[in-house]
Amino acid sequence: MEITAAAVAMNLLHAFGLAAPGTIWPLNVALLAGAVYSHPAVERRLLGGDRPTTAGIWRAMSVGAVICAAGNYLTGWGPMPASILWCWHR
Repeated sequence: MEITAAAVAMNLLHAFGLAAPGTIWPLNVALLAGAVYSHPAVERRLLGGDRPTTAGIWRAMSVGAVICAAGNYLTGWGPMPASILWCWHR
């Protein structure tokens, strides 16, 4: 439900020129990837089954990080958190 609401909100913001400065379909693909990733069966498979392994945890967290980063940059708001983190780590 949350991802559907996010998709509707981002498409409306895009229509008014407030988000996703390029085309909107890559952002919709990233949101769809997030919806698929959040399904319990997919998470369980990425983790390595019912007993998560260390490699499975790293794999699941990496996929989640890539999906989140893609969403941030496709909205056009990605450079802001990246610059904040860069300044924070200095």
